[in-house]
Amino acid sequence: MRSSAAVRPPSAAARSHPSPGAALCHPIRQRYDDADIDRLRRAAWWDWPSDLVTEHARTIMAGTPADIARIATEHGWDKSL
Repeated sequence: MRSSAAVRPPSAAARSHPSPGAALCHPIRQRYDDADIDRLRRAAWWDWPSDLVTEHARTIMAGTPADIARIATEHGWDKSL
């Protein structure tokens, strides 16, 4: 049995399929466009120190990918891919 992560890109919304032997889920749409996915991957907020995540939790949860990328750049946490 394959995991759903193997079927769906991490930035895609998916639906499950109840048929036996079917893939666990099917991508139905991207959550973000390619430019925003690149911003989020470069910002990699999940690698930030916990105090920086705590300080900017509201932006991480409700801000835009551009907002998160700006914070990463300001604090030297932006990565090249």
